[in-house]
Amino acid sequence: MNQTPHTPFEALFGAPAPSADVRAAPMHFESVGKSCDFCIDGLAGATHEPAVWAYPCGEAVRQVPLGDFGATVDFPIQAGLWYACARCHRYIKGNGWAALAKAMGFPEGDAGSDTWQAFRVARKKGPGYAWPLIDAKTPDVYPAAANAWRDVVAEYDGEARTALDSVQLVTVILGTLYGRTATEETVGYLRDTVGPDVVTRFQTRLGNEMNVALYADASAS
Repeated sequence: MNQTPHTPFEALFGAPAPSADVRAAPMHFESVGKSCDFCIDGLAGATHEPAVWAYPCGEAVRQVPLGDFGATVDFPIQAGLWYACARCHRYIKGNGWAALAKAMGFPEGDAGSDTWQAFRVARKKGPGYAWPLIDAKTPDVYPAAANAWRDVVAEYDGEARTALDSVQLVTVILGTLYGRTATEETVGYLRDTVGPDVVTRFQTRLGNEMNVALYADASAS
């Protein structure tokens, strides 16, 4: 009987994750362009840096003291992805919350932002739960899929052909072919014009129901 993968690494590669940070692509390409959730504006000259790591967090409850009477209030923490820049990731990886607080301008010995404490409660523990958003190790686009895509692109001309030629195939993950372009305009144009037809032709040539997902990334140009 198949078991549900416990980490993104297992879902992608079919093997348990190593103990170090996993070099596996995140499952959510819409993470591209997010800003860091741990940077604090206005302290120590910090600004919200671009996110290059994502951490999946589960639903959790954080208990917050209420007054001086020993009572607490439960605050729910919603499941989702939290994002970190390269600098903050180094502190998080080493569990250096006091050092991160100091770097952000909090007083010596301060625990830092309350949102950091919420993250520490909700973060999924264990290897495989830190996803790089750039320079990621991803499964290759296998030859049959790459050839089918190339053959479909060759069937178009004009503006559609130019736009399709700009698509760089990235990876195949769980039945979806991912490709990137340099601009949101190109993604929108393909989606609104030839997108459905391209997917139909691609699936016909490939012989299965693989989906196609495009996203914009300025570094693709």
